[in-house]
Amino acid sequence: MLLRRNEAFLSTRVDDEVVVLNAETGDFVGLTASAAAAWDMLEQPHDLDALCAGLVERFDVSAEHCRAELEPFIAAMIERGALRAEAPAPPAR
Repeated sequence: MLLRRNEAFLSTRVDDEVVVLNAETGDFVGLTASAAAAWDMLEQPHDLDALCAGLVERFDVSAEHCRAELEPFIAAMIERGALRAEAPAPPAR
């Protein structure tokens, strides 16, 4: 499953946080450092394993801890419409 940002959501950095805004509804959410890093990485589509690997390297946490923290964040952002989960494209032949 590839995770991809919804283009209708804008983001900006404010001090140590990233604020993500739904330009259509005005709904917004503030992201702390680790969530902001995940959001930044999702500028390009990533699967959960690649996203977690990048965060493990950056924050020096275990993969298990990362996944436990990352999965609820991803689910919440999908529920808000900020992220989409897509099946990966089949390999080119």
